[in-house]
Amino acid sequence: MTFWLVRAGRHGEEEAGAIKNNVITIGWNELPDLSKIDSKDKLKTIYNEAYSGNSKKHVAQVAGQIWNFAKEISKGDLVALPLKTTGGIKIGEVDGDYQFKEIQDDIKHIRGVKWSETVFPRSAF
Repeated sequence: MTFWLVRAGRHGEEEAGAIKNNVITIGWNELPDLSKIDSKDKLKTIYNEAYSGNSKKHVAQVAGQIWNFAKEISKGDLVALPLKTTGGIKIGEVDGDYQFKEIQDDIKHIRGVKWSETVFPRSAF
């Protein structure tokens, strides 16, 4: 089991939707279904086509984050979601595989999660 740090938007704009729908999500909504991408190099090329003008270092970093979300996170892994809107941290257990499914305009790349009822204060970490 691995413990992952996930986000829900630069300013927490996907937090409510992620919690309400019991998912974790990533941005980069211009990217297609990630389950069909079979290598990081292919992902980098697709990312560059969708989001041009970035340095190779930036593309490599972002591609690694996207790859981990789609390919490395596993059922049973734990996730921590720092809540930018309330200042707490929500903890969940991944219970779903990666899916490309639009559940709202800004949430398309998802994995199912069973969220803890508790919101932990940041000071607990």
